[in-house]
Amino acid sequence: HYKAVVTAYNSCAAATSAGLPLLASGALTRNTKPLMVFDKFAHFSMAHMKPLCADETNIITIENNDMETLENMCKKYPLVAYVSDATYSIKGFADFNTLERLQEQYGLYIYLDDSHGLSVFGSNGQGHALENFSPLNDRTIVVASLAKAFGAAGGMRLSGNKDIKNYLVRYGNAWSQY
Repeated sequence: HYKAVVTAYNSCAAATSAGLPLLASGALTRNTKPLMVFDKFAHFSMAHMKPLCADETNIITIENNDMETLENMCKKYPLVAYVSDATYSIKGFADFNTLERLQEQYGLYIYLDDSHGLSVFGSNGQGHALENFSPLNDRTIVVASLAKAFGAAGGMRLSGNKDIKNYLVRYGNAWSQY
């Protein structure tokens, strides 16, 4: 349905808690630790993982949708991973056009939470992230909650990386629940 490799979790927060440290460690980026750039408005479900990610790699926080600073980080560092909401919980959206350009130009890894967009926006409820990045490539990860407009329980992680599920099941299985 979403044209991606999907891994189900008991919640979106569990998917993020399991996945962001793996991204920071370099396990999902061909064993190269990225500079992790968090958007200032990244939802708490991602922001609370900053200390764990900082145990693995360097992290910085930039102002909301500050694409100029993000591009400067892409120019300065060999590998950058951007962590943000796709649809912000209060208002607004990620700058999809610039993110796509930075990914093409610098190889930017993109980690987006579209819990507030999935099932509400886009064709067949695909949300803003999948509407802008479908099909997902191996440098884009989208997490989303199924508990919003779908009215279900749980969360999911979507990626174009066909090997991601193996990494997540092996190293990122959140606690004892799946």
